[in-house]
Amino acid sequence: MCAVIGEQIMLSESIMVRRQELDREKGFVWLDLEGGGDIALIEDLLRRRGWIGGRAKVEKIEQAGEGNMNLVMRVYVKGNEGRGESGRRMILKQGRPWVEKYPEIAAPWERVGQEYEVYRVIRDIVGVREWVPGVVGYDDGMRMLGLEDLGEGLGIDAFYQGKGMDEEEVDWLAGVLKRLHGAELSKEVREGLQNEDMRRLNYEYLFVQPLNRGGENDERLDGFEKGLLAVVKDLRRDEPLREGVRELGEIYMDVEGRGGVLLHGDYYPGSWHRPIKVRNESIRGRRGVLDWEFSFVGHRSVDLGVFVGHAAMSKQKIDVVERFLAVYESVGDSVMSGFAGNEVIRRLAGVAQLPIEKSDGWRAEMLVRAREAIVNGDWRALWR
Repeated sequence: MCAVIGEQIMLSESIMVRRQELDREKGFVWLDLEGGGDIALIEDLLRRRGWIGGRAKVEKIEQAGEGNMNLVMRVYVKGNEGRGESGRRMILKQGRPWVEKYPEIAAPWERVGQEYEVYRVIRDIVGVREWVPGVVGYDDGMRMLGLEDLGEGLGIDAFYQGKGMDEEEVDWLAGVLKRLHGAELSKEVREGLQNEDMRRLNYEYLFVQPLNRGGENDERLDGFEKGLLAVVKDLRRDEPLREGVRELGEIYMDVEGRGGVLLHGDYYPGSWHRPIKVRNESIRGRRGVLDWEFSFVGHRSVDLGVFVGHAAMSKQKIDVVERFLAVYESVGDSVMSGFAGNEVIRRLAGVAQLPIEKSDGWRAEMLVRAREAIVNGDWRALWR
């Protein structure tokens, strides 16, 4: 499997050739934010697809969020008040055959279309559909998805810099996940949401790269914390840990979908839209769960474990996780504990780093705790 995945990771000449072909294809446009973007082009694209009215005007476009996987832009629309478009904003997301933040890494081109299919399923799930952006439209030829803009929200940095989670927010996150995982899915939906290509891509960075000897991220590790590379190398020689991670990878890639629930697939703070509040009043935007391109039918412990891992890395109190699991109605088993520990390892030792300040021993300590969570099947080890 690793050999196959490795072949998909590097951006190949065939992808570049395909890009050149698309450049010449009538009607296909690569969205671009360079120099403020081409406002007239975006306006024409939206109008031709009926996503804005004939008299509406695009005032401005800008990058929306970090855009790790895809190019994501916010579009400001003015005019055509009859359609409620005065002051309207929307999000355009275009998937490319590479990871936007790491263009040297190839990625499944159909991922935005997969995300669109997930939104179509979610619209029938009460308790979840209220918390996702509305769909403006989807253009398969351009791999372009138009979504409602939920407004301005707290950046992901705040989560890892001491901003705690209150009980109401924890209850909300647990409730959304509980309803998502509890949704009844037809056989057709289950088969259509396997999302194997995105899972193969993610598998490499979740279960292979962090513990791979001579990893591509090694030269950066000591820059985050002195001596961190040595700690990571020790983990790579830890056979019980490697076996535990291998088993987690098998659960993750199981095409039969053990557990059989619809997952978000990346349930961490970067996927939660948290509106900016002043004096406990929401003033900009609304709450929501974003970025469903990693969604698939699989083991519920994937989502639960990712949440727990990020609660630990953001130094939330253990009470937060206990409340989250209580609302979700789970005791947190060994599989969930394993995914929680693995999320810590892949974030602190892998390519997908978090906005966490340089540390003096904290990362090494968390990696040791993560090892215990995986090997001993106890998520509480992340707080010891």
